[in-house]
Amino acid sequence: MILFVASNVERVHVVDEDRSLNTENEPYNCDIQNTRRSARMKLVLSRTEPRDLDAVVPMLFEAFDDGDLCNVFFGRKSAASYAYTKKLFMTGLQTDPADVFLKIEDLDEEVDVNLLDDKGGVSGTERRKRIVCASNWKIFPTYVTPKEQQEAGESQRDGEAEEKQKDKENKAAFSYLETEQERADAAVLMEDFLSRRRRECTEGHVLCFILCTDKEYQRKGCGRMMMQWGNDVADALMLPCWIEASLEGEWLYRKMGYEGRERVGIRTKSFLSEYLHMRRPTTTERVRLENGRMIRERPANRDTDEK
Repeated sequence: MILFVASNVERVHVVDEDRSLNTENEPYNCDIQNTRRSARMKLVLSRTEPRDLDAVVPMLFEAFDDGDLCNVFFGRKSAASYAYTKKLFMTGLQTDPADVFLKIEDLDEEVDVNLLDDKGGVSGTERRKRIVCASNWKIFPTYVTPKEQQEAGESQRDGEAEEKQKDKENKAAFSYLETEQERADAAVLMEDFLSRRRRECTEGHVLCFILCTDKEYQRKGCGRMMMQWGNDVADALMLPCWIEASLEGEWLYRKMGYEGRERVGIRTKSFLSEYLHMRRPTTTERVRLENGRMIRERPANRDTDEK
């Protein structure tokens, strides 16, 4: 089933956790029994809008409250970190052509959402449908050498000046962290994280950068729904998928066809960077027409390199 066959598909529902996503004009629902109450949840997946970030940002920090890698990327839970993260996500939503930000809402639940101002403070509240899961994807149909690598190959700058500039940029980039030690450690871990990604992802691919779920909705199908969306997009584009998996999420990604490539564990004075670099191989090499139906053909050979 290839996604995006109709321009009027605005959101996706699921009738069965174990089925691939449908894209018929009439949406379908993901009705999953909630053990907390007798009612059944109606979960709907759609594109995230800028206004949704007021709910998504706090949910992200709650979902990863015990993960150091989240602290490296976004800081510890604080108004300053909220402001930085909201601005970062907003920039991706509005300016990055590879960016796709998704949300899942429980249509049967409404909550009061704190409206975040430019400094991460609360400027008011608004009653909205409850956002219970969010994911951020980067879709690169064609591999292009990262800009920083191109620039490094074209010219070599003076080492001392480069080091000073790097220190200056790191301080600005990690301003959401409180101490010099944290900022220095974050710079080391971030560079290692991105270097591994650049080294591995030398192909067109679909990248799951963020997947977070409200703690009350974990293990209820939201993560699987998001990952199935990514799988369907990758299959339609005939691309592999990549993700840096937390220990908690690893089991789900394996179920969704991802394979371990490299397990990373780096400890600094401030943080522990621990994750598994995972790849879902390309599952569609070409599509043939047979008796009026489009049939996907798998690649003849699939490589697995688990570490």
